[in-house]
Amino acid sequence: MADQAPDGSASRPLLSLRNVNMMFGGVKALKNVSFDVLPGEVHCLAGENGSGKSTLIKVITGVYKPEAGAEIHYDGQSYAHMSPVTAQAGGIQVIWQDLALFPEMTVAENIAFQTVIGRWPRLVNYAEMRRVATNALQRLGITLDVDLALHNFPIAQRQIVAI
Repeated sequence: MADQAPDGSASRPLLSLRNVNMMFGGVKALKNVSFDVLPGEVHCLAGENGSGKSTLIKVITGVYKPEAGAEIHYDGQSYAHMSPVTAQAGGIQVIWQDLALFPEMTVAENIAFQTVIGRWPRLVNYAEMRRVATNALQRLGITLDVDLALHNFPIAQRQIVAI
């Protein structure tokens, strides 16, 4: 985690971007983007369609590789570019407008699918899936019936499951 000053405040950004540039064909999607995110901070990316918001997020999550010269520092590590695996392992995730969920599957299956399937690729342990999902929701202080299919919930609760 980020270094802390004696007063407990962060002395080093958790995420730091410097000189991030991206071009698609002849279109400059990102031009010298630089910013820091300190631990505990929340930032909002706002702008018109085509202003580079999604492109920047895709650079941060490792979907896109920025042009040479970009510097990305995350949790004390330096990267020329992030990979999706590195970003996800570090806890960087994005909830897109089109949720990557399975509406016919239960809340438990949607939450714990990736965790449980990685351990038992040919065998699904539904009790373990329920336990993982229930614990995750409890840590967030959220009450959802993990046995109900996701399509039974309003969009706001589906987004919580995606998170």
